[in-house]
Parts: sequence; structure tokens; C-alpha cells
Amino acid sequence: MNNYPFIKMQTQGNDYIFFDFTEGKIPDLDFSQITPRLSNRHFGIGADGVVLILTDTEADVQMRIFNRDGSEAETCGSALRSIAWHQFLKLNQKKIRIKTLADINQTEIIKEAEENLVQVNMGKPELEDKIPLEVKGFKGYRVKLYNPHFVIPHEDIESLNLFSIGPIIQTSNSFPNGINLDLIQVIDRGRIKLKFWERGSGATMSCGSGACAATYWGIARGLLEKEVKAIVPGGELTINFRDSEIFLKGSVKVVFQGEIQL
Repeated sequence: MNNYPFIKMQTQGNDYIFFDFTEGKIPDLDFSQITPRLSNRHFGIGADGVVLILTDTEADVQMRIFNRDGSEAETCGSALRSIAWHQFLKLNQKKIRIKTLADINQTEIIKEAEENLVQVNMGKPELEDKIPLEVKGFKGYRVKLYNPHFVIPHEDIESLNLFSIGPIIQTSNSFPNGINLDLIQVIDRGRIKLKFWERGSGATMSCGSGACAATYWGIARGLLEKEVKAIVPGGELTINFRDSEIFLKGSVKVVFQGEIQL
């Protein structure tokens, strides 16, 4: 067994353990098996999952992301922004292209007032349902944004039991490959409130792709402006839709760094 350096970062409470393998050999380790142990909040480091930062020939770096249960995800808006911040601290590079299983995403460090924020182009969302799809008694809309999402609008999401609804929807026969559940409450045309139940991780404090998917649902339905403030359990995000693409912006924080034996 060897010791490996890691960095833990969080974006609005959506926290991941990052391993930077851009300057050395990638270890022969099965991260789908390791991730559940590392993510355990009582017996491990504690996180929503594990992210590998790798070299790439088409982009500045490549990202592989493993959910808390060890399953591999297509992408993650929170992890993309965290990697961009890590690269900025490491190389003072303000624009970083990151390759995922789904696409290559452009990220950018943006200075607003006294805060450094990270913005990522999350690509082109697609609303798959024009009329609501009823699943287990809940009506929602499928939105495709690399990861699959099911957006359920409700006038008071605090009244809904996410820990009950999440597993029921996620394991429904309607979604044989699983689904990311996004609960949305429209406050006004420029503000929304969100809660998430992520495929492979369960309840999370934030979900970048989920926030974008839910916002796009509201824009496509004519309920929201093209720039929205999204209130999530762990903080606030800004989401902007322009030229058919959706952009996610918010702060990133380094929690701590260390080494762990694997």
C-alpha cells in the first residue's frame, strides 16, 4: 500500500475528494471499490464521491468522477468548478478545458466584488417531456444534461420528504438506469429553491447539473428569466442561459488536504 495526496473541496456543500494524477503515474487501483470507503463520513474522509484529475490530449485535464456508492457518473458541475479552482491555484490559469465522459467543458475564474467565483459551460440542455410524466404519484419532467434528470416542481419543497421520495423515484421502473431527482420551487422569475437526490449518492447539499436542469425546465416553460439565482441547501448559485447553452457559477472552497494510504 502507498500514501496518496488528496484535496477535499466543496461547492455549496457538494463535497468531493480529489486525487491529482497529472504529474505522475496513475496507480493501478479500482476506485469504484475504494470510493464507498473513502466517502464514508464516519470511517473515511467523508464526501459525496471521489474525483480523479488526469492528463488529456484534447483538453487541459480529464476528470473521472465516482459517486458515493462507487458508480461512475458522466459529469458533475460541482466537480468541474472545483477542478478549475484547483488548476487556478496550482497554475494561475483562469480558463481551463476539462474533459469528462460526456463532453469537454470550458471553465473560467470570474472575479465579482471581493469573491472569486468559478463558471462552467454545462452545454445544451434538452427538455424531454412537454407534458408531465407521472412516476409513483409524482409529476415531473425529464431533462437531459449529460446526466439524466427528473425535475419535480412543487409550491413548497420544504413540505416534501426528500428521503422518502428520492429512493422511490430513483428506483422506479420508469428509469432503468437510475435518475437524478431535482425538486424545484419557483419563488419568482429570477429566483428558485432546489433540493436534490443524486443517483449513486443520495441527498446532496447541491448538484450543479441538477440546478441547471431544473432551471432550464423553468426557462423552457416560460416561468423563469434567462438568469436565475438558485437557492440550494448548501448556499446559492447563479445560472445563466444564453445561445442555447447553460452556464453555472458559484464559489468553490478548499476544505483540507492530506495523504491517505490506499
